[in-house]
Order: sequence, then C-alpha cells, then structure tokens
Amino acid sequence: MTEKNCPKCKNKKKLDEFGKHSGKIRSWCKECEKMEAKKYRTLNYEKSKSSVNKYHASHRDKVNLIAKLWRKNNPIKAFLSVKNWQLNNQEKIREYATKNYHIRRGRKLGIGGKITKDEWQEVLEKYNYTCLCCGRNDVKLAMDHVIPVSLGGENNIRNIQPLCKSCNSSKKNKTIDYRIGYKNAY
Repeated sequence: MTEKNCPKCKNKKKLDEFGKHSGKIRSWCKECEKMEAKKYRTLNYEKSKSSVNKYHASHRDKVNLIAKLWRKNNPIKAFLSVKNWQLNNQEKIREYATKNYHIRRGRKLGIGGKITKDEWQEVLEKYNYTCLCCGRNDVKLAMDHVIPVSLGGENNIRNIQPLCKSCNSSKKNKTIDYRIGYKNAY
C-alpha cells in the first residue's frame, strides 16, 4: 500500500503526504490537517494564543533553541521576516528608540533618571499638545530638556518641555525654559 484516500479532501495521496501519530498513519493528509488547524486557531484565537504563550513560557529554552536553529537554516527568510516587521512597526521602533535614547544617554553621563510614557502624556495634555516655543499644535512634539543633559541637566519630568522637532533642533544645547509663561509649570 503506497497510496491512501484522505476522507477530508477526497483525494488519493502518497503515504508520505500523511502525518504519523504513535507510529500510525493519520486519517487526514498533512495539507488538510494544516488547514483545519489554521481554521481552529482563527475561530479560537484567544484560547490558541493563551495556549501558545503558556507553552513558550514553560519551554523557553527549547523554543529559543528551535528559533535559533530556524534562523540559522533560513537566513534569507529570517532577514525578510525582520525587515517586514520593521516596515509594519515604524511607530513602535521610533517610540522605543526615543524612550531608550534618553535612558541610555542619562546612564552614560551618570545622571540616570527616567521619563515614563504616562508622565510624558501628562505633560502633553497639560500644554494642550502645543509646542511651547512656536505655539504650533499640528505637529508631533519632542521631549526637550530645559537644561540640556550635555550641560548637566537631569533626565526627569521636571526638566522636560514639549517642543516641535524644528524648535527643539534650533534650541540646540541652550538653557531656555519656555514653560515660564504657563501656570503650574514644574
């Protein structure tokens, strides 16, 4: 017997196109089982995700080793996968880089400090998402250190003001506090 009928797709296929379980050949062909598993994961997304996360947490070393081997054996696919993720997650990358830049720079200069996303959000809301230098509110705002870190300023929320990228760049490393004209400035 070199062929078998798959009851799912009703096709006659070679035996190597069927999976094995406990030494026995499975009923459905690999292709049908794969499609059925995908359909189940789609219909039971949260349950499937939870199950996968639980498995990964309890078998972290094994999962990491398998992933490492896959990347080693499929360097082009791995590269393309990373590039695809990067293209689809530009905002996450920018946010991560911005957040960690300040932390890394502060640590390097020995001043420490950390500004959380919530603290930054509070500052933006306090100043109505407005650049304190030019008054624009239709641009993305950047964290500006009132006393620049390069001049010994602290990397904490009391030393931060929202400026647009253009104003932040033109300020360079000068100590200018645009918050003075606002009530309840830090």
